Amino acid sequence: MRENLIWVAVSVVGIWLAVALASIFSPDLVTNSTRIPIAAIVSPIFGAFATFATLFVALLSRGK
Repeated sequence: MRENLIWVAVSVVGIWLAVALASIFSPDLVTNSTRIPIAAIVSPIFGAFATFATLFVALLSRGK
């Protein structure tokens, strides 16, 4: 039981580490004189979905 929670925590940390790296090192969308960091805007949304999915599956498998 406790080992499963450790792997869930490692997964969530890995998701947010990937989100942070993608947000920092991705190129910006440049139009005229405007720079828009698309990955910095979008990746936290996908990170939240991935975290939710990871925790949902962990909760489902907890009872088994």
